[in-house]
Amino acid sequence: MAHVTYTDRVDALPNRVEQQSPPAGENLNVMLDRYASWRAKDAERKLVEADAGIHLGADPSDPTDGATLESSLLYPLWKETGWAISDTGGITHQTVSGFTPTKSSGG
Repeated sequence: MAHVTYTDRVDALPNRVEQQSPPAGENLNVMLDRYASWRAKDAERKLVEADAGIHLGADPSDPTDGATLESSLLYPLWKETGWAISDTGGITHQTVSGFTPTKSSGG
């Protein structure tokens, strides 16, 4: 997964799916973990605005250890407003910015 997300030059891909650390080199990698809040913009329409770095759910692989269920988007959204998504298809470890541009899909 690191070769998909980090800005390293790749000539040949090793078969390492679980590599979580950035590759060596003078690359610039941006982590949006401080952009992790959300707000209800229009309660009547159930319209929510979420920052790019907020996780949809808990992420046990988060390098900052900050992606807990309580700090995520979906659990507090349900807890505070009663709004819920019935099926996420197992995509809750992702951030909003990671989910959207990669064209990920859930249930």
